[in-house]
Amino acid sequence: MLKNVLNIFSVSAISAGIRFVVEVIIARIVSVEAFGLFAIVTSLIAFFQVLVSGGIRPILQRKLAITFNNNNSFEFFEVLYKSLFLFFIVVLVVFSIYKFVDIRAINSESLSTVDLYFNTILIGSIATAILYMVSDIYRVIGNFKSFIFYKEAIFPIFFLIMVSLVWVFNLINVEYILYALIASLILSCVLGVVRLKHDLSKKNIATNKHELKIFKNKDLLMFWASSEVLGIMWIVRDKFAIFSVSEYMSAADIAVLFIMIRLIMPISMIKSSFNNIISPVIANLSHRRSFDKLSNKYSQLTKLLFLFVFPVFAILSTFGPEIVFIVLGEKYKLDLLPTSLLTWSVAVRAMLGPSGVALQMCGRPNIESIFLAGSLLAIVPLSMYLVPSFGLVGAILSVYMLITFVDLLRYFYVKKALHINAHEEKFGYKVILIMTIALLIIASNFLSPLYSLVSLILIYSMLFNKEIFSVVKNQKIFKY
Repeated sequence: MLKNVLNIFSVSAISAGIRFVVEVIIARIVSVEAFGLFAIVTSLIAFFQVLVSGGIRPILQRKLAITFNNNNSFEFFEVLYKSLFLFFIVVLVVFSIYKFVDIRAINSESLSTVDLYFNTILIGSIATAILYMVSDIYRVIGNFKSFIFYKEAIFPIFFLIMVSLVWVFNLINVEYILYALIASLILSCVLGVVRLKHDLSKKNIATNKHELKIFKNKDLLMFWASSEVLGIMWIVRDKFAIFSVSEYMSAADIAVLFIMIRLIMPISMIKSSFNNIISPVIANLSHRRSFDKLSNKYSQLTKLLFLFVFPVFAILSTFGPEIVFIVLGEKYKLDLLPTSLLTWSVAVRAMLGPSGVALQMCGRPNIESIFLAGSLLAIVPLSMYLVPSFGLVGAILSVYMLITFVDLLRYFYVKKALHINAHEEKFGYKVILIMTIALLIIASNFLSPLYSLVSLILIYSMLFNKEIFSVVKNQKIFKY
């Protein structure tokens, strides 16, 4: 497992490095306000990507994984074709809603941006969705190299080339940057689809058509509908901080928040690398009802996840603003408190383990929807009050810190309802202790960044020295 995780993370790190270079170039060649517009458009593309594929991708991730494991190509391609048909229908529905609903009548900055850049957002979201679906299928068939390449690497490579051309030819305008974004997504999407079609044609899957079909149309549609609702709520919650800042604050504030979110990308990358490995494992083991084995693998994953995340968290929470200042210059000045609070909340969510993935891959997306709906019901009024009053700190408190609390509740639900333990008791108490100490250091601002970092690393080394030295023994835990 660790070898596959490190392979995925290494490609993700290269991809993130390329994205970082691209966004540094964009941030330096355009104004802060223009970069804020770029941030909101890319956030809207991410939102619409989930809107058109939020129900389809879980079908590919869970149901295709089971059919492929059953060695039945008839069932595999039947599910695949139905998923693609659903994707086409959803895209038509989204387009029709936009054409028949006058969103300009609604007083909203985010919706005004949608209206102004709708074609860019729609094309970008469709291409992104297809690219992600291609990568999902590669993961299902066990081709992790192609999975991570098409999910993480190919688009940043094309985008770097396109943005470099924009820079060389002095087309320094946010419109041309968005054109470069869309062109990069389309090229990546086309290449991914062509390559996947070629690889599937060569894949040796048995064609036993006499096996009992696992999925009926009704089952597939119900899973799609519940996953679609889940995906929409998840992306609204995930992007709500950006959207709320766009409503109540300026484009420059959006740019600063976008930079803060990009700063914590290494933590998200580590979490994603582990989740990408555990997701099909959860689907298969839960389908076999091997919950003891699943719980064991799950707890080992969260232990490894913590050991990798904490050092990164310690560095970013103490030196985040300095890193941004050195790279982007003085026009992107971050405050330590909101940056550290954001980093802390994201790190804690990673350390709680992929409980949302566990619910979805165990066939309980409706339960996950309840947690997401509950968090949204709290986020909306809190943001309306805290963002206008406290700015970026208010956005982080009302969105990210509240999401962390909801993820904690979901963690306990998964432990009780599915009997999946994310942490052994002793290890869990040590995690709580060190993250509480970290929050106190961050909130008090008593120590300088250097002393804060040294203190956190020393505490981490003393509490988890045995786990750190034994991490290499867990390399094969995900063979099943």
